[in-house]
Amino acid sequence: VIMRRRRNGGPTLVEGVGCVVLLFSVIVVSTRGSELFDFWSGSDEGGEGFLMPEGQAEPSVFATGGTDSLPCDADSVVGRKLTKALKDLKEARAEAKEGKKALAAEKKRSADELARIRKERLSEASELRKEAAALKKELQAEEKRFAKAQKEAEKREEADKSQIQ
Repeated sequence: VIMRRRRNGGPTLVEGVGCVVLLFSVIVVSTRGSELFDFWSGSDEGGEGFLMPEGQAEPSVFATGGTDSLPCDADSVVGRKLTKALKDLKEARAEAKEGKKALAAEKKRSADELARIRKERLSEASELRKEAAALKKELQAEEKRFAKAQKEAEKREEADKSQIQ
């Protein structure tokens, strides 16, 4: 059943898995060579030599994280790229942190500015209300004086009419 061809003529499951395993094996062997199977030589005390290829005096990049003692050129290139990527990542994180701080400071400044403007407008509104109340009282006083003066004028007119008659 597994070996039977698919209807569209594609590879069987066994052929597909075999190709993937073969490709992976070629990649691993070409990058690490025979050192792939010699990792466990050396002592495992303190971590030194735990993942060290046979015959090498210094631990490999996998044990120390450094790139000076890599066993072959492909590993040193990978190690350098990894170190550079980590450095770039740290720089990006630092820039992001600075950006967050700047954004928070800008938000605080904006909030402080808005609070100051709101306070100014409230004080202006309060002053305008007080002014309006004073003007209203003044207007009422003028209306009372006018009404009083009008009554007095009417009384004088009536008094003048009664004297004329």
